[in-house]
Amino acid sequence: MTKESIFGLTTSQVTVRDTQLGSIVMFLSANPSVIVPMAESAKITGVRQLSQTAIDALFAKAMRSGSNYDQLFSFVRIPSGQTAPEAITFRHLTMDTKQLAPVYPSVAAATAHQSFANKIILNVTQLTRASGDIADISTFQGYVVRDLLSRTYFESDRAWLTPSLAQQVCRIYSMSLAADVAQIFDLDRMEQFSVQAIFCFYYLSKFMPVRDAEAMFISQNRDFGIPHLDTVRDVVGHIKDVMGDRLSSMGLYDACSIVAGIGIPRLSKFEYKTLIMRMRSIGEDVHTSAMALEYPPYYLYLILQVASGRKIGFNHRIRSMGAKPIVDRIANDLERTHSFLP
Repeated sequence: MTKESIFGLTTSQVTVRDTQLGSIVMFLSANPSVIVPMAESAKITGVRQLSQTAIDALFAKAMRSGSNYDQLFSFVRIPSGQTAPEAITFRHLTMDTKQLAPVYPSVAAATAHQSFANKIILNVTQLTRASGDIADISTFQGYVVRDLLSRTYFESDRAWLTPSLAQQVCRIYSMSLAADVAQIFDLDRMEQFSVQAIFCFYYLSKFMPVRDAEAMFISQNRDFGIPHLDTVRDVVGHIKDVMGDRLSSMGLYDACSIVAGIGIPRLSKFEYKTLIMRMRSIGEDVHTSAMALEYPPYYLYLILQVASGRKIGFNHRIRSMGAKPIVDRIANDLERTHSFLP
């Protein structure tokens, strides 16, 4: 199973063009001094937060794992007054040069002999003091964990994370989206379950091969928050009929179209942009929010932010669904696994 590069996402390509990514590569190639030296990188990754939130714990686990994360990341610090491309300041996108090749091979080729080849470029300029020390440790650790999730998702050749974690994440994802659709279109409980099943199967298929997702969804429907097996069977059958041989490449746009055509008249006007607009405030910015809807690493990052007490819009949705215990369980289970570590 080939996982999607972050640069292949619809939302990524809308916000960052190939020319902008190329400008980052050209800037770093021409100005290698802005890349933090290896010895100092080791010092940066050695920072610790006194608190013990979920993100703090995962960051600490990663640093204890024995991997050289100062070699996996290229930290960038741009001196005051130096002109740099705007794209290098974007915080919503994991700038992982290893993920460039499947989408932008020419840009990837330009990194081949550079010190940042196959590395995650993280701009820490706004997170550091004049002394070079990390000032905003909490945000820094959050970005590192987010970017590690993105790298492991891209590199995994079969299922990403454990089946239990995938199930819990997809349950929250589908419950949240279905609740919103139900509110907009005044759906009854059974109609809401049908919508939830569509979004659940779509997102689960991004964690594992479609056949595995189908088998797991049908055999564990109650664990996904959908009590009626007939609903799950009907929805999966309908999705397979609609998608045909495109099933393995089903996207969020497809899922939204299937919701609109599920046979509930009131949903006929539902569309992709409606969902994007409704969910635009769940993350720290509109871009991260939109990307999370089609990219599991970012959605899991939002869940970890909630578990860590970060003030983002997703908090309200989690509370209104009574899903905070699931969020905490996801964070605890993730800390006990090594599946988020490259």
